[in-house]
Amino acid sequence: MTLTYRALCYLHAFDHKLPIQNGLALESVLRTARLDYSVQSLERIDVLLDALRTTGKIRQDDDLDDPAKQNLLYLLAFYVGEVIGRSLGAAPQWASYEEMAARERQVNDPHFENSVTLLFAPGLTPRTAWLLPLASICSRLFDRPVTKSVLFSAGLMLPPESLRKPAALRPLPPLVPPAWPVALAPAVIDAPPWAAGDDLHYLFDNAQSMLREGRVVWGAVVQANNALFQPGPMAGAPGEILYDPQGRVPDADLHAMARMLLSLKGRRPDVPELASIAQYLGDEQVRVFGLDLPPSISPYPLKVSSTWFDRQHLPGGVLAQPLIPVLVSDAHPGAVLPLPAGSWPDNLRQAWSPAGLQPMADSPVVEAAPAAPVPDPEPAHRQPASLAGDGPQRVRGGSLLGRLLKR
Repeated sequence: MTLTYRALCYLHAFDHKLPIQNGLALESVLRTARLDYSVQSLERIDVLLDALRTTGKIRQDDDLDDPAKQNLLYLLAFYVGEVIGRSLGAAPQWASYEEMAARERQVNDPHFENSVTLLFAPGLTPRTAWLLPLASICSRLFDRPVTKSVLFSAGLMLPPESLRKPAALRPLPPLVPPAWPVALAPAVIDAPPWAAGDDLHYLFDNAQSMLREGRVVWGAVVQANNALFQPGPMAGAPGEILYDPQGRVPDADLHAMARMLLSLKGRRPDVPELASIAQYLGDEQVRVFGLDLPPSISPYPLKVSSTWFDRQHLPGGVLAQPLIPVLVSDAHPGAVLPLPAGSWPDNLRQAWSPAGLQPMADSPVVEAAPAAPVPDPEPAHRQPASLAGDGPQRVRGGSLLGRLLKR
């Protein structure tokens, strides 16, 4: 999973009082800081770190080997990034030390403080291109005399107006999916004759409303009729889509989760919630709308819905890629409509065609992204996977589709 997805899992777990793998140290103390996603709350983190330093609750020499205390510091770092992102109106992206080392020509040796890096789209934060939130957090926690502030460091990325009262006092609302770069065009969605007697009529009944008022997010194809992977006379076919209604989960993680779901088909998992998904995927007559993915697969809430792939609205009439823009709507929960190609940017339509990326083969989901082993859902944790012990962060020293949509 990507670091950006892990950050979402950490924050979702904390916000909903769910457990994190390996635990969360000093959670009751942390909650007294009232992390309400206001800019002012970053100053309360400074106060919290001062208290922890004064009381010696976390010591520099040996406590960073404690996974629960690592989790506390990672959670604070991800929270700082989320507050900055909400202030900017843009989703934060996270990179590991290895990813930054590959990106930058010069980078310091690996330490806990540079194990995660906060990034935003170029030009969005003119004062700095990236930030190491753990650097200011650890400095405030361990250094004497105190020389750094979490709020001041975040201010390098925060809009100036967000630092002034009363704006700084207001909790910032959750981010919404970015505006789609093309205006939604009218389209006719032809329902097959049998749809009136099928649960899929829910999608067709609300398709025009979704085309007018829905929001676009990315979906990952879990399974679809093989006939759609090449030109042919079939007008369309049902299929299953995995998606994040909030549009926050990176496409690579959606793709990996879709492959994981498909790996359940034909199996008999011992875990009941996985067994029910395996049974549903094996019965092509079963429809679901907004089925929650079990936390044993994804600690962050993702959903699966049955949908209809209309060949006339696919570029080239082929389901050529495993990731596709889809329409969702709060007014029609669980309904997911593949966005008709008439509302796609030109560069995405061109990349979708066989002359662009590699098309789908004979299997429902293939690696349009770099190949990776399909994760096994059976031993998956029911809690957000901790970053503790993932390499350099234990040492303390002195998307393809996103690129296609760039304008």
